[in-house]
Amino acid sequence: MKTGGGDLEAARAEANRIFASAIKNQAISERDRTYLGQIVIARTGMPEAEAQSRVDAAIAEARDLELKARQQVDKARKATVITAFIAGVSLLISLAAAIVAAGAGARHRDENRIPTFAGHRFW
Repeated sequence: MKTGGGDLEAARAEANRIFASAIKNQAISERDRTYLGQIVIARTGMPEAEAQSRVDAAIAEARDLELKARQQVDKARKATVITAFIAGVSLLISLAAAIVAAGAGARHRDENRIPTFAGHRFW
C-alpha cells in the first residue's frame, strides 16, 4: 500500500466509509477491521497487534461518540416536546383570558357602565 498524497486521501476516504458503515450497522466486518489495521501499519510502521488495538480503540470511540450523539438528540427531542406543550398551554390560557375580557367588554358596552375590578375603576 502506497502512502503518497492521492493514495492517502483514497485510504482516508475508504476508512471514513468503513467507520460510517460500522456506526450505521453497529458492527464492523473482520475484513474491514483488517483493512483499517493495514492502513495503520502502512502509515506508522507499528506492529500488527498494536495497529489492531488502535483500530479497535478508534471503533470503540466512534461508537461512544455515536451513543452520546443519540443521547443528545433524545434530550433535544424531549426539550422540544416540553417547550411545545408549554406554548400550547400558554395559548389556551391566553384564549381563556381573551374570552373573559371580551365578555366583560361586551357587558360594559351593553349596560353602559364603568368597568370595575374588585370595586375599583380601571380608568
